[in-house]
Amino acid sequence: MSLSRVEEFIETAVHNKELPGAVLAVANAKDVLYCKAFGMAHTELQIPMTEQRIFDCASLTKVTVTASSILLLLEQGFIDLDDSISYYFPELKLIHEEVKIRHLLTHTSGFQAEIKFYKEGIAYTDVIERIGKETGRKNVEQQVIYSDVNYILLGKLIEKVTGISLADYASKTIFQPLRMHNTLFNPPVQLQGKIAATEYRTYLKKHQWGEVHDENALHFGGVSGHAGLFSTAEDLTKFAQSFMKNKDSIFREHTKQLAKQSF
Repeated sequence: MSLSRVEEFIETAVHNKELPGAVLAVANAKDVLYCKAFGMAHTELQIPMTEQRIFDCASLTKVTVTASSILLLLEQGFIDLDDSISYYFPELKLIHEEVKIRHLLTHTSGFQAEIKFYKEGIAYTDVIERIGKETGRKNVEQQVIYSDVNYILLGKLIEKVTGISLADYASKTIFQPLRMHNTLFNPPVQLQGKIAATEYRTYLKKHQWGEVHDENALHFGGVSGHAGLFSTAEDLTKFAQSFMKNKDSIFREHTKQLAKQSF
């Protein structure tokens, strides 16, 4: 297959220093059809990009981990999309009782884009209490507001329902079954050389490299429903293929259809 125009676009962006490097992968339900690395994984240290490079996935955490975990819990009958989030967290009932799980998934809850928990010094254990006091939320279904708050809440919900950490649940039900061997939260220091650096941080006086870039996720210890995941292009194609396959998918067919219709 020819992807020459896409390759040219990425190579030009790298040449113009609009991005340091990238990995592009294309797959169908059965095979990876194309995978190629471009540019650098660390510009200061001149580490070249490779197809096996591990990336900070940022908000892909929302799709790969959190929404998928919610779908699995839905399949098993542990939750319902029309459950109020306050059913699981009574601290939210006074102000946020109208917010349902489906509103959080589809960013129609009315919550603002973010709450800077890290600046407020709010620990992960106190997030629900803090959100319970948030009075700035708009009415549900009034508009779509892409919000980290929604997926932080969903991450907390997954932990409440399963009784284990979000990272452990995702590893057990998603990463291991799909053989996503290079997908994880909080990569150990031994993996740093295999990871692409992110932003240059003035307070660190160096590139952030091997730890999550998102400030809230970092403040929470590296694991959250909205950010924190690290993975490779190869592993992410395995995840994407699980939605395309008719067999050997971790999701039932009706769940995949629900995801397409709802999200």
